[in-house]
Amino acid sequence: MKPSPQDHEAEAAVLAGVMLLDTIPPELVTLRPDDFAHPAHRAIWSAMVTLTDRRQPIDPVTLEARLLATDQLGLVGGLDGIGKLGARYASSRDVLHHAQIVADVARRRRVVHACRLVADSGSEPVDDEQAWHETAERQILEAGARVGHVGHQRAPDVVAATIRAIHERMARRDYVVGVPSGIETLDRMIGGYQPGKLYVIAGRPAHGKSALAGNVAHWAGVHGRNGRTWPSLTINLEMGPEEVMERHLWCQIHGMEHRPGIHDRVRAGHATQDDWSVMVRAAEALHQSPISIVDGVGMGCAEIVAAARLWRHGPDCGRDREAVLIVDYLQLIRPPAGKSTYNREQEVAAISREMKIMAKELHLPVLLLCQLNRGVENREDHRPRLSDLRESGAIEQDADVIAFVHRPPLYLPAGSDERKIKAEEAEVIVAKQRGGETGVIPCRYLGPYLTFLDAPERAA
Repeated sequence: MKPSPQDHEAEAAVLAGVMLLDTIPPELVTLRPDDFAHPAHRAIWSAMVTLTDRRQPIDPVTLEARLLATDQLGLVGGLDGIGKLGARYASSRDVLHHAQIVADVARRRRVVHACRLVADSGSEPVDDEQAWHETAERQILEAGARVGHVGHQRAPDVVAATIRAIHERMARRDYVVGVPSGIETLDRMIGGYQPGKLYVIAGRPAHGKSALAGNVAHWAGVHGRNGRTWPSLTINLEMGPEEVMERHLWCQIHGMEHRPGIHDRVRAGHATQDDWSVMVRAAEALHQSPISIVDGVGMGCAEIVAAARLWRHGPDCGRDREAVLIVDYLQLIRPPAGKSTYNREQEVAAISREMKIMAKELHLPVLLLCQLNRGVENREDHRPRLSDLRESGAIEQDADVIAFVHRPPLYLPAGSDERKIKAEEAEVIVAKQRGGETGVIPCRYLGPYLTFLDAPERAA
């Protein structure tokens, strides 16, 4: 077996540079003892960290005393070994550069180690194949994560970035600062779907959660706004890619010129040549769009995050481009591995937290769809509330925005004239918005086209 990645020379250069500086520079405090591959170097760095924590100088004498106290002096060759190490470099000028080499090699070494562990565990029988895959993927991803690069941002830097963002919005003369929904009144209230935020779209079954989220993906990728379009990824745990794309097809057909009744004719198998012409033109528009779909049936948190990362950093999106991610829906996501002893409320809380972390990590708006409990059915007005969020108050805590989809006609007697008259009435209820207003937004819902629109009296 080949040795693990290591660079003893860079490690020695860091240690010698710190001795010359008499202290660990602030930029190096994130280096960990296990970032050093050589046992002697690891022991010396650990002693240096302790001395720094105690606000003591770092020199051969203090290092000798510290290593003697931890029974590691012999490991480094005694005072003579410390002295030889300090004498190897006459300058500390490049200590930050050498430290970066040590950190990068250590990161690569952790990934190699994790891969070896995964390979070893994979050669043995496992009880749960899915859990093994999830654990293996998490081990490798965690090993490759950059450690210690958080740091702080100074006010001048943050202010400059903030002013630039505001100036760009002003130049566009647009109140939408994120990905648009296609519903003007909703966009005015929330400003569009913005990077790093978790948006929960909740509702009872068949009320249009998937349709509303699909409208966002469709509007962003096909219609756009002010000449811009946004890539989208839909990870659907309930429907296959073809079913999701058919929904986009009907959304597209709605905005095209066609004869009434096309939906019924197609579903009944009596489509005319003109109908097919409309569908082909709709398909061509979708073919050119930056819409992506993942068949997420049976996926767990780790698999969703991995799929999102792959898309985010790949050619269909791009790590620096504004985009939107949709996960449909929360209750079908398998909880993170190792959470099998949790109750359902704890599992949902763990999933919600993972989705929020993913939004921050990938710098994307994440639209997480969620089922509501049956409490809605037992109230006279049937209007959803935050307390109806199924199984976990953690969803309310993690979400930046929570919007309910509500269709009052569904609670009227089936087949009644009133239900037919009010069939298109719908509401999007913004029940929570961190730092923003809340309220009820009347909408139209066109069932055959799976499309939400502004209510006529509220349309911009």
